[in-house]
Amino acid sequence: MTVPLQQIIRQTLQTIESDAEWLLTGPVIRSRECDIYRATSSTSGLTLAVKHFTATGNPKAALQQYNALQNYQKTMAETETSCRVPTIFGYDTEHRFLVMEWVAGRSLHRLLWTPLLRNEQVETALHRTGHWLRCFHKASNISSSPVVFAHYQEIVEQRVVRSLGGAQPVGSAFQGFGEAYNVLRDLLSCLPPTDAPHAVLHGDFTPFNLLLGNDQTTGFDIWAQVRKPVQVDLARMVTYLTIAYPLLTQQPVYDDPNRFAKRLLPLLEGYGQDLVQPASLHFRLCLLTEYLRRWLVIGSRPRSLKGIVTNTYLIAQVKKQVQTLISTF
Repeated sequence: MTVPLQQIIRQTLQTIESDAEWLLTGPVIRSRECDIYRATSSTSGLTLAVKHFTATGNPKAALQQYNALQNYQKTMAETETSCRVPTIFGYDTEHRFLVMEWVAGRSLHRLLWTPLLRNEQVETALHRTGHWLRCFHKASNISSSPVVFAHYQEIVEQRVVRSLGGAQPVGSAFQGFGEAYNVLRDLLSCLPPTDAPHAVLHGDFTPFNLLLGNDQTTGFDIWAQVRKPVQVDLARMVTYLTIAYPLLTQQPVYDDPNRFAKRLLPLLEGYGQDLVQPASLHFRLCLLTEYLRRWLVIGSRPRSLKGIVTNTYLIAQVKKQVQTLISTF
């Protein structure tokens, strides 16, 4: 972070606590699209998170996430106090950062990589994950609407543009991708009109963006830009869980159309199977879409020695899940 940017951030922090000296440390978390810094007040000890978006990402990210958090910190509090989002304090669109509450706890990602994790701990974590998402969707009023199936094809096509610049996915990393994508397109082209529960989507519901505290579950990195079937958020979480976490990759997501992976059932039970039936064709189509999207993301990553090993493993997991999922149609 440059010195001028630090000064601008400190000016924003002064509007929150004017008589404090702010200690800015980090980045304590780094990702492809943002860095997280910790800001601590010398006066009260108040600790805040400063999220700085990279220049290559969405130029409206700070404003969009500020608006989402400002809205959901009110509406989710009215739904259930155990499910929440961080309190937001400010943002700066020009300099691409926002300031929010620093929340203590472990992310679902870190929890699932904890050594000697017991089965009941995994089940509880997944149930809390599903329950948080149900509360989040409920805050935007879940209602039944016709499914626009073309949206699922658009998700894949947009990722081809974003990850590969519109080029065709070729090479060993994408062996079998074209055939799987054709299956999705063929299925989407012959589906009858279908209604499904819709809500405003989280937009990036992954194990990295959910923090499990002792008494509360907190969601992060919320976009809340589109209203679409609730299955889409759930499907993204399932794809991450069944690709990157050894505790949950030991079995395919489906053995047959009516047998959803037992280890993942607490996630759907936490959300509520009154709205999402794991055996439904629609949910399986959502999953296939998200697996293909994730395949594109992993396969297009820059090649490095460490990355080659990791990405080869992840792509193998994606292919395994795609193959078994396609066999259920």
